[in-house]
Amino acid sequence: MNTIYTRAILITGICIVLVGCGNVPRDYELDEKTFTPAHLKMIEQKIGVSLPAGARGLDMYNAQAQIDPAFIAIIQIPDSSSGDFIRELSEIQGETVSVTNYLVNRVTWWHPSTAKMRVDRRFFRKPSGDFVELLMCDENGRHVLYVDWASR
Repeated sequence: MNTIYTRAILITGICIVLVGCGNVPRDYELDEKTFTPAHLKMIEQKIGVSLPAGARGLDMYNAQAQIDPAFIAIIQIPDSSSGDFIRELSEIQGETVSVTNYLVNRVTWWHPSTAKMRVDRRFFRKPSGDFVELLMCDENGRHVLYVDWASR
């Protein structure tokens, strides 16, 4: 009788571990070929800012396999809507926030310091308290938005 219970407990434990492991979030990286409209929509929801029509994802690193999820992304903003979008970002009340972004060391494409900065906004989104940094830049003849988001 003890053997039956021991086997049942062992089999149940193995099933829980195997089924549970399938739901573990994973980190992933996207480029302009794999960056979908669904990813852009997720970014809009997380940062609380609507991206203009025609915005196109260029790169993204999404770190979900940690206690506090985070992501960084670069989004190309169409020339036709860049002026309005820059004005919209300029209206966001920025905060003095000092944050070290550890994700930028995991990618080769994060380099806003080499671009011409147009708008820089850092803030904690209410009510979630999530950190958001938005850097609107002119880079290589195009308008790009660098996005840094971290869950709190």
